Amino acid sequence: MYSKPTKFEVYDKVNEITGLKFKSQIKDCGIHLNSIHVVKDLISDKSHFLLGLDKGEINFITKEDFIVEFHNYVLKSLNRLNKEFNDLNENEKDYMIFGPNDIFYKHEELGIHTMKHKKLIDIFKKFHKDL
Repeated sequence: MYSKPTKFEVYDKVNEITGLKFKSQIKDCGIHLNSIHVVKDLISDKSHFLLGLDKGEINFITKEDFIVEFHNYVLKSLNRLNKEFNDLNENEKDYMIFGPNDIFYKHEELGIHTMKHKKLIDIFKKFHKDL
């Protein structure tokens, strides 16, 4: 029976495949590594990796592919966080039904995730530069 891997097992496998280390930056950033698979085209006999993420997936063959694709994913995720933050600020009265503490915690969560995303972007820029 297939068991769901932990995000750290998936990270460890990505690290093994790519040789990239970014565990401290991805921890608590809001991006979840859900699964990793090898996809093989049975006709051409070519394979690639498929990384399942919280809001999508990326395909890659090489370390370079992973760096570019994951960097793009983090940028899109950061844009979603910024939009969510702006929506929260613009519609704060709507969120008051949940109470001021919930709004505070949501702001705090978005701030931490945004900071972690920026650190991920910085490290992936460095990875790209080092290619």
